[in-house]
Amino acid sequence: MSVPTPGDASPAARAEILDLERMREIFGTIDGNAITMLRRYIESTAPLLAEIGRAIAAHRAEDAGNAVHSAKGASLSAGADELAALLAELETATKAKAWDAAQAAHVQVEPAFRRVQEAVMRLGAEPATTGVR
Repeated sequence: MSVPTPGDASPAARAEILDLERMREIFGTIDGNAITMLRRYIESTAPLLAEIGRAIAAHRAEDAGNAVHSAKGASLSAGADELAALLAELETATKAKAWDAAQAAHVQVEPAFRRVQEAVMRLGAEPATTGVR
């Protein structure tokens, strides 16, 4: 669970790790179908994040931008709001070819993704609430 740092007003700091209301809007409840969809999101997003890292290291703006955009869209759909906000920051940096800023943003993406993974894995083990912070 994530608690924003006092005074940190970035969108990522204010966002939930996993907004389960988004899943309820799609599925009506957090059941096996919703959990399966979230696990597929994890499986499909992990390779995108690896590609983002490679593209940033090689300063390949188009490749980085495409992978970031895909991962951001999937994260928004899944309700991974914190990760989506970080990816939006990363997308801005890669579009501008601001590689130092892109690298700094990318360093925050992996831990945020791990938090989403952990939240999704807990869903099958405990009752689903409105969101995970």
